[in-house]
Amino acid sequence: MKKENNKAEAKEYKLNVVAVRLVKDAPIMSGHPIKSPEDAVELIGKELCELDREVVCILHMKANGKPISCTFASMGAIDSSIAHPRELLKAAILSNSASMILIHNHPSGDIHCSEQDTMLTQRMIDICDLVGIPLLDSVIVGGDNSEYFSYKEKNMLPMPRRNICVDYQNVEFKIPVAAEISSYLDNDRKETESSLGTDIGTDIGTSEAESKDLVETNTSRGGRKR
Repeated sequence: MKKENNKAEAKEYKLNVVAVRLVKDAPIMSGHPIKSPEDAVELIGKELCELDREVVCILHMKANGKPISCTFASMGAIDSSIAHPRELLKAAILSNSASMILIHNHPSGDIHCSEQDTMLTQRMIDICDLVGIPLLDSVIVGGDNSEYFSYKEKNMLPMPRRNICVDYQNVEFKIPVAAEISSYLDNDRKETESSLGTDIGTDIGTSEAESKDLVETNTSRGGRKR
């Protein structure tokens, strides 16, 4: 009985060893280096434009710009596609690529970038820089593949960096921290103007002697001396 119990416990703690390998599909790449967005569109744009749903594709390249492979990382609906950076980077790491280009289609034919396109591009830039595989461009194709949209050609890359402060003592606030401060100052100003019987802003340029005379004059009228 003890031996059978030990065998049952051993089975519970077994761990399967798995391996992830890159499987090659039918070749569509060429030995021509990709030096511009137009080269990327010429290489894969036609295939994307023939699809009736949004598809996100990643081109993996060597250090000299020659394409290694591509992966269709996400396929969505006619007007949207769910693309997670984890899926977009998986094949790039397995391909040992030195750089990558993000390219996807708009089945509607409208190649202008959307807010979601820009958010994905920004996120991919940050993550690609972190893993050391830079994202060179993000390209949108559509219609008959005669036109395309390139973030790089539109001078939208690199995108502005967001600086995050980790020390609260170095945080600078451009507006009052609490609304009570502004309210208190406004009330204090109103009380002062009421006691002097005039607007403080008109008396900023007066001399000290004139200010004393003004206060004394208003005090005689029932004002409060500060």
